[in-house]
Amino acid sequence: MKNMKKAVALGLVAVLTLGLTACGGAAGGSGEAGSEGQTAQTTESAGYSKSRVINIGSWWRQYYASGDVQEDSSDWVNAQFADGDDEATTAEKTVNQKVAQAKWDLVPELESKYNIKFYWQNLTYAGTNESLQNSTLAGTPDCDIYMVDTGMTVPAQMNGLLLDLHTILPADHDLFTDQTVFSYLDLGDGKACILHVQGGLSNTYPLGFNVQMLEENNLEDPRDLYARGEWTWDKFIEYCKVLTQDTDGDGQLDQYGFCGFANETFRELCFSNGTSVAGGTTETLTSSATGEVLQLMQDMWNTYNVCYPYDSYAGGGDPSNSMRNQYNNGNIGFFPIAVWIQNANGNYPMESNGQGNLTWDTAYVQWPVGPSGNKDTNACVNSADGNWFVIPVNVAEPERVANFLYDLYNWYKGDTSLRDDPATANWWYNETANKPELKASNFDVQNYCLSHPGLELWETLGTEMDLEQIILNEMTPSQFQTTYGQQIQAALDDMF
Repeated sequence: MKNMKKAVALGLVAVLTLGLTACGGAAGGSGEAGSEGQTAQTTESAGYSKSRVINIGSWWRQYYASGDVQEDSSDWVNAQFADGDDEATTAEKTVNQKVAQAKWDLVPELESKYNIKFYWQNLTYAGTNESLQNSTLAGTPDCDIYMVDTGMTVPAQMNGLLLDLHTILPADHDLFTDQTVFSYLDLGDGKACILHVQGGLSNTYPLGFNVQMLEENNLEDPRDLYARGEWTWDKFIEYCKVLTQDTDGDGQLDQYGFCGFANETFRELCFSNGTSVAGGTTETLTSSATGEVLQLMQDMWNTYNVCYPYDSYAGGGDPSNSMRNQYNNGNIGFFPIAVWIQNANGNYPMESNGQGNLTWDTAYVQWPVGPSGNKDTNACVNSADGNWFVIPVNVAEPERVANFLYDLYNWYKGDTSLRDDPATANWWYNETANKPELKASNFDVQNYCLSHPGLELWETLGTEMDLEQIILNEMTPSQFQTTYGQQIQAALDDMF
């Protein structure tokens, strides 16, 4: 991903870029020891004489930090599991133990090098945003570093609350050259305030499918169709129609082509059609391409009747739970999927050698390409979903804090062979299936998605957009666009 850059128009001239290549710019040299000419190697001892505490604020903690117990870490626990006792899985287990040990060994190194103790502070999701905005605005940040999402970071940067690392790090720093450890999100102003950790996987939402169900209905594997450029909306609907059946002959449908939570379904269909709702400063909910997505969703539930009946909030349901998890019952052909969903459901848990609650196989495929989309350029993952790191302005000793953060995530000391070893993928690889060939294929789809990022901010804007009105046939697509288009634009104006 390091050589890939995704640009989104910001107004007429500003460009919002996921800076995964060198993004250069003027930089002020640091007067603090240990920062000058830093590359992807841990810096030499900085010689700080005054001890201090560095706090990292977020809504969930990571391992390790000062005072931790090694055996409490999920990294260490997961490293003990492998799918079997054969040579390959033993090697995988060994790699993950090396990674966990390297992160553990780093703690005393950082404590000594920077003369610090460092801790993760669980502030809750809402509390993280409030702390970042309010305490920084007051001039005394609660934490030295925050792990945040883009819904928090964009307003903070626009309001001048985030430290621009160009002002404290030299121009030849790894952040502005090779970007081995971190990249940054450029909001069109050239500042390097919002940092993204390089390497590893993060959440993607490809389209999952029930392998046996498709085989039993003599449907060609959609992964092969995608490879040939034939996996389109029309073909997807054709498959869903075949899979929607009354399997027990009682006159009631009991098997469906599709089931999914509205938000994820809508977002991924937008990406598959080359569009979004809020990918920059101007809303595109009212675009014709987004209108096509709304029409398809309405048709899937009301015209083609290929979807499991929607358990709506309006009807007292909880679709974020029920619609995400209905596939577990084995009566759904296609469904939005993510590794965290499968892990939560215990589909193929590592600790039981992949033997979980499913008696059939799950495979991942890219979403079908819409009439306004393009197979090669469609986005497949929302870059706004990732976790980002920021340092607020007015933090004490910003160079010391920035260099500590850099070294914290350079646990591999610049040797990316261990960081990027497929075995370190852990649950991203192991919990999607229990057959090696499906694990490998699903892992490849996740990596493909990560290499095709887009930006979608509407879920972080704090404005309501009730997609159930489309699914329940309460609004036409054009009425929906008219109703919510101005609200989305107003929210974007507030954000930017």
